[in-house]
Amino acid sequence: MRLDIYFDGTGVSLNGSNERIYGRSVVGHAFVQNKAEDVFFDPSDYSNLLSNSNTAPYQSKHCKLYFSGPVSGDSIYEGRNQFQPGRNYNPSNISEAYLSRHQSTLWSQIHGGGWKHSLQLALLATVNLITENLAKHPSEKIIINIPASYSRGAVTAIAFTSTLSEILASMGFTSEQISIGQVHTIDPVADMDYGKLEASINRPSYRNYLASVEPIRIGSFTEELFLHYAVEEPRTLFKPQLPLLFDRNFANNRPLLIPDKVKASVRFSQACHQTIAYPEYHQEERCFPAGCETFKIITGKNFPTKKQTDSTWRHFGNASNRLFSKEKRCFQDITTIINPEVSVPYSHSVLYDTYHYFMHNSNGSATFLQALTDPNNKYHNLLNWAYQNSYLSLITGLSLSDFQEQLPSQQLLAQALQCKTKQELVLLALEYKHYKQYNSQFKIIDNQLNHQDLNKLINASVSQQKDHLKQHYKLPTTDLEQYKQVAHHAINNAMLNLRPSSTKEKLFKLQSIKGLIDKTNSEERCKQLLYLAERVTQHNMGLFHFRRLGYFSKDYHAIDLATFF
Repeated sequence: MRLDIYFDGTGVSLNGSNERIYGRSVVGHAFVQNKAEDVFFDPSDYSNLLSNSNTAPYQSKHCKLYFSGPVSGDSIYEGRNQFQPGRNYNPSNISEAYLSRHQSTLWSQIHGGGWKHSLQLALLATVNLITENLAKHPSEKIIINIPASYSRGAVTAIAFTSTLSEILASMGFTSEQISIGQVHTIDPVADMDYGKLEASINRPSYRNYLASVEPIRIGSFTEELFLHYAVEEPRTLFKPQLPLLFDRNFANNRPLLIPDKVKASVRFSQACHQTIAYPEYHQEERCFPAGCETFKIITGKNFPTKKQTDSTWRHFGNASNRLFSKEKRCFQDITTIINPEVSVPYSHSVLYDTYHYFMHNSNGSATFLQALTDPNNKYHNLLNWAYQNSYLSLITGLSLSDFQEQLPSQQLLAQALQCKTKQELVLLALEYKHYKQYNSQFKIIDNQLNHQDLNKLINASVSQQKDHLKQHYKLPTTDLEQYKQVAHHAINNAMLNLRPSSTKEKLFKLQSIKGLIDKTNSEERCKQLLYLAERVTQHNMGLFHFRRLGYFSKDYHAIDLATFF
């Protein structure tokens, strides 16, 4: 059983006023060309789905469902009304415990309010479909796809994967029974500060019986994620949700955290927010190569057009509006005029990304370890989610209580947080699992494993995993290499005990010292650098600190560095 869900962008709907001006979006084109059974909500009872054929929607083997974007206005498609999300909503007598009757105001619509209603309806339809299908075909796998989503619709898609994954997990399902197959998000922009870490942490999960749109996490039931970004979008307010690898110096500052099990690909296109999502412009005789490429990637087909191609690949429409403040996107130099399309796999570990976003963007006084192990800390749910969706948790099976009570487990976590790639983390976790060691100073002899090969290694037998470690995992052998190993452990432990308020002054310095230790050929120089690292952690950043009093920073603990001398 398959259900394909499409979420369009702000102001966009099939046959809507926006479409008559700009043309149909990639989301609309992809939905229309999909041959699946077209299902839609009963206008008299939003708890029920209808279809244009005689087939009962829940009995079809392949359905598709389309959601207009916020502030899209009412429109008519295939003879049926498509209401603006949140304005004409829930004309049924369903209990508010199951379906909110809260309506969006004009102000909330401007700020994306209608997306909450689209999210809840999508969740309701999906859960109903799952319930109906499992009752009749209990052994049949159910796959939910999001073949296309755009702008705020893409942020809604992100929230859908996150919320649905939580629902499915709470119901006891596994991804072998039900999965979110492929998800395409086109320039996922929440607008203003909505997608920042602190805003997401402080936002209530539910308001007026509506689930909040969670913009920073991909759901754990997701199998494959495709992220499409417009490199040339100049509007400051249009900063997208972005994985850490491309968020240089945290200039974008709207995180997107991806579970380690998710196969993720990132595409950058030399386009603006509109031209990456629109194949052609109705009012002029031209088409946009970025939008055509997006259509081709999503549908596997060339976009049929007779219009002349706009060779600029860049700005169009509101992107050049003087009313908007302008700021180059932090990843603008990834593409060039000669090479306007760049696609790369995303290999970062979710633990690494979450740690760095926490350290640079949170305003709490607790360390990462304290926030992770304290259920009352406001960051606990996010950090626990990141750990549970990391390969470290999957391979070692360690619980949060292990990090509270056991020093070796804490030291393992300290090393794991500095494993940038999934492959580094997998090798570290396998070494701990089989040998109860955690060497951060190893060398990966062969090239990076792709996502498929990495999963094969994780699911391999014990003997196969040990053989792989022996063949492809070089441990320190000389005295100098072993001393560097000790130094790395010490500094990583120190970074685990840093508070976010000390990040700007200390984290970069400690990372720089680690880099110098890697390059040194002298054990004496290594000792000097390690001593320097200890002085960095000792330094008190307090406003009223006096050197002569000899007080050390709260970041400093004797177990961090001193015990390694």
